[in-house]
Amino acid sequence: MSGELGLRPTDMARSEYLSLDTGVGNLLAHDIVEHINGISAIGTVTDELEALAVVMIVRNNYAAVVTEEDLAYDVIECFRYYNPKTKAPVTHKHKIFEDAIEQILDLATEKVSSEIDDYCAETWERFRYLARAHMRIGTRKFFKKYPSNCAEAEAYETFCSIQKAVQNTEIYDGARYQLNVVDTVCTIHSLYEDY
Repeated sequence: MSGELGLRPTDMARSEYLSLDTGVGNLLAHDIVEHINGISAIGTVTDELEALAVVMIVRNNYAAVVTEEDLAYDVIECFRYYNPKTKAPVTHKHKIFEDAIEQILDLATEKVSSEIDDYCAETWERFRYLARAHMRIGTRKFFKKYPSNCAEAEAYETFCSIQKAVQNTEIYDGARYQLNVVDTVCTIHSLYEDY
């Protein structure tokens, strides 16, 4: 991680669209736990949709700290960056989370026209199909990454451990830190003794 303006993983692409964690821990925990494709994949609409599926499972369904409405606005935010030429993969309904995915997409559909200036219903429907597909994919990837019977609890415990470690770390501009997660326990150490 690098402490240039906040914390971010060093292998994350540099972009004005990517936020840095300034000490709360939510963004870094989201990037590490919920971006199921890894840090280097962050920055695409499809990766964010898959990550939102994990947010739905872990922080909405399990921990109840994120609402369906929050997720609907995140889906709308993805729509802002949607390229209509992006092809959606064919997927199958998820036996457990299909209704939750549809509820989030229904909420987003209700709100999108008032949130997007150049809203087009036809483009939204193509995006909704893509969003559904990638949220299903993200859900399946989550359960492959966390195959235990307590997958949601394990992921949420790791999320909270990263948050706490970030909150307990004094961040210095230009400093580099090493974050380690072992069995849901996170530690952060400065790589330079000068800080």
